[in-house]
Amino acid sequence: MPDGEDGRSDPGPAELFEQFFGPSIFAPWTRVLLDHADPRPTEQVLDLACATGTVARKTASLVQDDGRVVGLDIDPDMLRVARGRAASENVSVEWIRGDAMDVDLPDDSFDLVLCQQGLQFFSEPIRALREAARLLREGGRIVLNVWKPLAHHPVYEALLEAEARHLGADLETVATPFTFGGADRLADLMNGAGFDDVEVTERTLDVEFPDPDTFVMLTVMAGAAVVPELALETEEERTELIDAVSRDSGEVLEEYRDGDRLAFAMPNQIAVGYA
Repeated sequence: MPDGEDGRSDPGPAELFEQFFGPSIFAPWTRVLLDHADPRPTEQVLDLACATGTVARKTASLVQDDGRVVGLDIDPDMLRVARGRAASENVSVEWIRGDAMDVDLPDDSFDLVLCQQGLQFFSEPIRALREAARLLREGGRIVLNVWKPLAHHPVYEALLEAEARHLGADLETVATPFTFGGADRLADLMNGAGFDDVEVTERTLDVEFPDPDTFVMLTVMAGAAVVPELALETEEERTELIDAVSRDSGEVLEEYRDGDRLAFAMPNQIAVGYA
């Protein structure tokens, strides 16, 4: 594995997230998100749940020097990687550690709020959306995306169902990224938070991973990380779980193998609303 952002020989979870999932999933979907958002020079932009900053960094290059981009996330390791990447790309972003449901920023601060695959992780999504509405100037817009439900993602469905079974965990907990629900719920929440002219569209992109084994390992470890009471404390426990999930989902994974690569479609829901 390459060195981490801080020079460590073993990258942590945030570095692995950026290195492996960034190019395959989050960079392509960032382009789609920003096509809908159309950030303009001089605009003030907030990226909620920015993770390693893929959206914020790209947006900074679009709003240019007279604009402003703030990236907010609750995870300090994600922000550490985001800062390192922004510095290496020579883009200017303000990084803030904070909770999307209680943002310590003034009312009417932004022209645009972005949120890529964050809403499903908030314990109170409506509260986060109301915060976004508070932070937007009149006429400002929010653009966000969430995955369609798990049944629309057969590769992840096979992996996460197997993992939940082996962990003795609830599937909805292990599969949090895919449990937000459908377009109706998204539209209802945005309307309930006070947004106008809400529009939800669906878009699917094909994604590819050059190393299927690493994809399985990182997916399993991400699922296990959200079940702290079932923490895998030893390397042996982690290896056993990964092997078991790989074995149980092998038939489905084989359907999506393309030589040494794994390739499949990921359907998404993109919402736009106005304050």
